[in-house]
Amino acid sequence: MQQIMTTLVIGANRYRVDGQSGGSIYLLEPGGGEDTNTAGLAVHKLKMPYDLFDQLKQKRVPGIFQVLMETERGGQETDNEIVISVKGEGDLSSDILQDLFNVPAQTKVAKAPDQPMEGATVALVIGASRYELDNGVKGANLVVAQKTSGRNDNQLGFEIIRFGMPYELFGVLKDKGLPGEYKLLVSFRSSSRFKARLRVDGIEGDSYLDRSRLQTLFGLAAPSQAPAPKTGAAG
Repeated sequence: MQQIMTTLVIGANRYRVDGQSGGSIYLLEPGGGEDTNTAGLAVHKLKMPYDLFDQLKQKRVPGIFQVLMETERGGQETDNEIVISVKGEGDLSSDILQDLFNVPAQTKVAKAPDQPMEGATVALVIGASRYELDNGVKGANLVVAQKTSGRNDNQLGFEIIRFGMPYELFGVLKDKGLPGEYKLLVSFRSSSRFKARLRVDGIEGDSYLDRSRLQTLFGLAAPSQAPAPKTGAAG
């Protein structure tokens, strides 16, 4: 079964390990719904063939594409959606981003810091979720979109990263508004095998996101301004 979706492709990656190869493509869509435990935009990670990455490298990512998906039966009575082709050139406009990120046209915000900070970082927070298990354990996660550094030839567009955070911070972020670009207070926590993971401990200030900032983050040129008409009597 095949279906076409016109959507924002925000990033993609691929791998080749021990004779196995494949890739993933990330789609960004409005959130919505009645789930009180989620907020912000929805990120969908789908499988794709390894070679499709080469086609995407010739296009503009992130961008709007017609994505052809195929549903196939997986193991344990599950269905998997696989992207088999992407059509279009990745056209993207400030108006589309402004509408998707729900940024008012005339918002005035503070400028985002452009230097590294100790114990903090500025990140584009796409969405967040929280959970509470039957045994009383509860927590929350936020999803960050980070422009790829270019050091990895197998990454394209934005990288989607998930961070853990305290359960209570979900409500704080939801009240501030998602998606948004925020100053996050962070620390390292050790997990299994001494692997350090970054954890979000707090959110400071309001969102830095406005139309101009969206243009910068997504690599869009600011709209050109027509020259002011000349006035004065002809000599």
